[in-house]
Amino acid sequence: MIYENYNTLSEVVSDMIENGDKPIKAIAADIGKPYSTLKRELNVDDDMAKLGADVLLGIMRSCGSVVPLEWLAERMGYIVKPKDFAEPDKKTWPEECVDDAVCGGKMNMLMREKAHPSIVSKSAEEWKDEIDQTNTRYRRDYNQARQ
Repeated sequence: MIYENYNTLSEVVSDMIENGDKPIKAIAADIGKPYSTLKRELNVDDDMAKLGADVLLGIMRSCGSVVPLEWLAERMGYIVKPKDFAEPDKKTWPEECVDDAVCGGKMNMLMREKAHPSIVSKSAEEWKDEIDQTNTRYRRDYNQARQ
């Protein structure tokens, strides 16, 4: 989806449903809303009926899409990532922390050597990925210890 093509959240939601795999009647049934009501609320040209914010989560779940969330985040200068998007490559969080330290040292060295900013940025992204892996591993270990 190209976010710049939409001016309103209603347009994004309407397009998500229109171009999605699930028929609008099935979505309406999933969220407990009459089909005709949902159809009217999704009509971006109808100023008298608007989709309620509380309904949005149900629609996104029914569609299996976070496109509206991504659109909102983009408008605010953020990105959306799943909670456990960074799959750890080490068995323990302390081992993951070693990778974090190595990446941090590499980035520091590149800056001290006055490397081109694009190279430093690539190193920063690698470091962020490693930190995200550590966070995921720690969260999983923490939650498993409490079960």
